[in-house]
Amino acid sequence: MFETELINEIRERLSIFIGLYDSIRIVDPIKKELIKEEGACSSIELPRKGRHCYDFWEQDTVCGNCVSFVAYKNKKSTFKIERYKDGAYCIFALPIEREGRLYIVELLKKVTADDFFSDLSFNLALPLNTTTTLTELANTDELTKVYNRRYFETQLAKEIMYSSFYETNLAIMIIDIDHFKQINDLHGHLVGDEVLKQFVEVIQSVLRHDIDWMSRYGGEEFVVILKNVDFSHANKVAERIRQSVERHFFKIGDHVHRLTCSIGLSMCQSGNLKQTELLQEADQKLYQAKNNGRNCVIS
Repeated sequence: MFETELINEIRERLSIFIGLYDSIRIVDPIKKELIKEEGACSSIELPRKGRHCYDFWEQDTVCGNCVSFVAYKNKKSTFKIERYKDGAYCIFALPIEREGRLYIVELLKKVTADDFFSDLSFNLALPLNTTTTLTELANTDELTKVYNRRYFETQLAKEIMYSSFYETNLAIMIIDIDHFKQINDLHGHLVGDEVLKQFVEVIQSVLRHDIDWMSRYGGEEFVVILKNVDFSHANKVAERIRQSVERHFFKIGDHVHRLTCSIGLSMCQSGNLKQTELLQEADQKLYQAKNNGRNCVIS
């Protein structure tokens, strides 16, 4: 049957991401039908064809923030975090076209017991029943307001999966501020924090809005993800970032600081590299940039 063949194809393509998800669902977001489901994530008996996709949440109506409908409407992958009873689930929705019809493949992962939520309390005096608030708390670096490392490691696996599904290219940069320790030692950590904020703004000014994204990787290291780019374009973007940082005047109070950065660039073509391999390659390139005198891009 078509549904079984699609499930098998998805399972084969996602084999390197085993553990990232607990359940696979094929959904018709217009009819709200659950066409096929496999996995251990479901808290109810796996529904047969024709059952509503929202039966998983044991409710009688369509979800107000239906991630599959958003993925269907925008024709691009989408994810959300949803509270359910005493747990939380990450739902990743992928639009897949087969036989002239657009379906949505949902990957579900129960994340309550994972480190993903280790810093969150379910007793916070915030409206955590709203997906937006919960997601922002879990994913954002408090100082720079870009994504944090937890989000990066989760989302990168999905970006590689997307690259494999749609046979597109993915570029990753690891960017390190040169001699940042000297700023902290000479001017204090408050000045260093302001430099980090401005550094992020400089990088974001080069990136494509709502397509590329960046995350704080740790300390003064950041990662940038470029989607649907070839090697030449990725190199040009990396060089523009390096030049923009070099030319920028970092104004902190009455002082002006000039900085440079080193960049390691790695490419993933149609999901040909695993997450660890992609990161290791970018990290090695960054190490070479440092050894080559800093303020350069190695790809």
